[in-house]
Amino acid sequence: IPCAPADAHAPSQPAPPEGPASRKSVLDHVKETVIHFGLGSVAGAIGAFTVYPIDLVKTRMQNQRFTKASEKIYRNSFDCFIKVIRNEGVFGLYRGIIPQLIGVAPEKAIKLTVNDLLRNLFGQPGG
Repeated sequence: IPCAPADAHAPSQPAPPEGPASRKSVLDHVKETVIHFGLGSVAGAIGAFTVYPIDLVKTRMQNQRFTKASEKIYRNSFDCFIKVIRNEGVFGLYRGIIPQLIGVAPEKAIKLTVNDLLRNLFGQPGG
């Protein structure tokens, strides 16, 4: 009894079309770039929003002024974090985040979009 090759039952995938129809139009490239720009903005905003409380604590620790050790407002970073939550609430950890987002989101969007464009230009998809 003749046996069929092992891959005979595997579904075959159609070959990609060849010729001018297989190329992306300029509009497709622009659409893809705009999507990447938007996703880069979202990624930058999420990153900034995530680390902002740590940055706020660092800034408050650096800005505290004192003449004697007993006049310190915050003993350490954890103490600063707790006092901000106690005195200003959880939203106090995010006071002043809007200017940060206005600066970071476009910067990350541009960086990630240019990275994707250059990767595609030099033929290294995914890497």
